[in-house]
Amino acid sequence: MAIFPLFFQPNRLPREPERVDIKGTVIVTTLKLLGLLPLPVVGRIGHLIGRLGWYFAKSARHVTLTNLQIAFPDMPEQERLKLARESLAETFQTVCESGAAWTKSAAEVTQYVTSYEGEHLIREALDAKRGVVLIVPHLGNWEIANYSVSSRFPFMAMYAPVPIPKLDALIFKARTHMDGEFVPADKSGVQRLHTFLSNGGLTGVLPDQQPSQKSGTFAPFFGKTALTPQLVSRLIQKTGSVALGYTCLRNPDNKTFRMVCIKADPEIYDLNLEKSTAAMNRTIEKLIMLAPEQYQWEYKRYNKRPPGEQRPY
Repeated sequence: MAIFPLFFQPNRLPREPERVDIKGTVIVTTLKLLGLLPLPVVGRIGHLIGRLGWYFAKSARHVTLTNLQIAFPDMPEQERLKLARESLAETFQTVCESGAAWTKSAAEVTQYVTSYEGEHLIREALDAKRGVVLIVPHLGNWEIANYSVSSRFPFMAMYAPVPIPKLDALIFKARTHMDGEFVPADKSGVQRLHTFLSNGGLTGVLPDQQPSQKSGTFAPFFGKTALTPQLVSRLIQKTGSVALGYTCLRNPDNKTFRMVCIKADPEIYDLNLEKSTAAMNRTIEKLIMLAPEQYQWEYKRYNKRPPGEQRPY
């Protein structure tokens, strides 16, 4: 609102100016510029930034090395250091690729997917009129997995707004480029998802971030307990859905991708939540071991601890 008119309205209190989303403007403008480039070029830029990030992203470097020490205690130190460097580069590459993907159509994104390994597992479940819950860890590029799955199957997923308004608007618009439906991450959204799965639909869940204490169970993850979401276990229990591991991995050319689908550990169907969530984590581990350098080790996966246990970071 302009300032000068206020001088001519002495009896009117000025409204508090709206906060300018400077952070969102900078991020969205950068992503839109990246979106003008082909996805492989964006990936190379992100990979280079990640290589440089090893030297200035001290916190991410520390968390990565700590997680790798937990997950691979017997790995030689130099090998673990190399893996940490590669992981940081891959994570930055994913961030840039995902941001650019949000500005592109589904066809522009999925053209870089070269193969669909294990996809018959999804089709078999859907043909049997079963719902499917895909366990999609932060491995490879999970945003491209969204584009790929929604273009090939009846798809619904929950969406929670991000706290940066302009970035949230960009991501929400990107969801409209997909063929699937996105519902709010609240009680109404969960109810709609239950109905969708019960009728033979498909959803994907990012299952490897810390939930609230109320909605999580401590379960082993690479040899150390981690607070693990119960969502996948509860979805398959309530809807009779099939659980499958799913990921979008970069090919060795570092330009294209392959989708990989695997059977979940059978104990995931156990009604005991501790056994079920542990089985889900074993499924995630199996996927990660296909390309451990492509996993987001920079996340503080073990930050929430049982009472009396110290945090590792």
